[in-house]
Amino acid sequence: MCQWNRLLFALGIITLSLVGTWASRLTLGITESVLTKEVGETVVVKCKPDKEDAVVTDVSWTIDGAPIPQGQEHRRRVEEEPWNNCDTCKMLVIDQVEVSDEGEYECKGVVDGSPRSASFTLFAQRVIKVINAPTTQSFQEGMDALVKCEVSYEPDQPIVEWFDNGQGKISNDGEKVFASDKGLTIKNISRTDEKTYTCQARTTGSGGLAIERIPISVVVNYPPKFAVREKAIKSWIGATVALHCKAEAKPAAEYMWLVGPDVLHLKDWERETGKVFEVMTNATDKSSTLKFRVDQLKDFTYYYCNAENKVSIESPNAKPDEQKIHLLEVHPPDQPVDVKEDQVSSNTVRLQVTRPLNDGGIALTGYKVKYRERSEQQEGMWSAAKAYPVGDTVKIEHLNPSTQYEFEVSAENAAGISGALSVIVRTTAGPGGSTQAAGSLAASALLLAAFTLTACW
Repeated sequence: MCQWNRLLFALGIITLSLVGTWASRLTLGITESVLTKEVGETVVVKCKPDKEDAVVTDVSWTIDGAPIPQGQEHRRRVEEEPWNNCDTCKMLVIDQVEVSDEGEYECKGVVDGSPRSASFTLFAQRVIKVINAPTTQSFQEGMDALVKCEVSYEPDQPIVEWFDNGQGKISNDGEKVFASDKGLTIKNISRTDEKTYTCQARTTGSGGLAIERIPISVVVNYPPKFAVREKAIKSWIGATVALHCKAEAKPAAEYMWLVGPDVLHLKDWERETGKVFEVMTNATDKSSTLKFRVDQLKDFTYYYCNAENKVSIESPNAKPDEQKIHLLEVHPPDQPVDVKEDQVSSNTVRLQVTRPLNDGGIALTGYKVKYRERSEQQEGMWSAAKAYPVGDTVKIEHLNPSTQYEFEVSAENAAGISGALSVIVRTTAGPGGSTQAAGSLAASALLLAAFTLTACW
């Protein structure tokens, strides 16, 4: 009988144990037992049974054992969250997490008649907040610039350090560039100071270690300035000319063209002369081009390119810069001074050319030569004019042996071609032969005569 009682007692313990194993538990809507949130974020955690048919009553939330109140007026609060057979289920809500919210949170309740609980630990991650640190900051050349980097950190004020282009640390006692609690000061800022600086905020206080690095690009603005204030461009009647101007400026310059002795706007000059101008801006190099056809002598005058930008407009001491372009007239060159035979072979004639005294105001580009056969009976057709580079001689090839030729030589530049020099007539030697220039032949004849006289004596 005692053994039977002991068996029933053991079965009862096993039954109670199995009931405890199968009983429903409370679960949280998170997978980690430790939850980390950045300061300022929102936390929402639901508490409910792990079985849909479980009956739950008396649900409450605590932090480190202290009850958490209900109501929307509380930043850290408990809100009703009914679920199936759980009319008293509640969720935890924390708006804008603070460091003071750190701790162990526990959800308690009675599940199917048995007390149950679930908990997690919250850590508030400290972050450095950037209050005023624009990533691009612009200053006018010559001013004392203050590069701003304002940050905050809870619970400690961070230490702010500055680095030059992310390489070297900038000290607090520099004469031109130095750091302070107000920012980075650059005295008499120039274009060489235009670079990227790094503002580094760090803290090692009670809030733990945090580092924030903020790259800041410093831009130095300056008014337009032409490297060359005055220049001359050569052209001629019938040509299309393009006048270019480019001023160094930041931000990029805007241009206005003026023309003539009275410095008129283009529209006024167009009305006065009937000319049509085309103004183009190059988006790549930030230059301006004035294009037009030269068709009258009045076009050879002064053209003015004015450049300005925001700095020159807003600064009381700055003004638009100006480039003056003088359009000069050029002409075709004069004809060569002289053309004479230099060397002759059976199929080649080399002519010696003396450059014209007047090149027309612009460099020669070459010579044009044409030729034809001549005989006592008839004159042949002129060949097409062939271009030769500028030099002391021109060489005409592929001629016929023992033939008399007439050559005409003209000088050429960008404005046109000169008149041809007077007709030059030369005779090529027979096959395989060659002749020297007339002067050389005369010298040879004199030498031969002198030798003959000596021999006779």
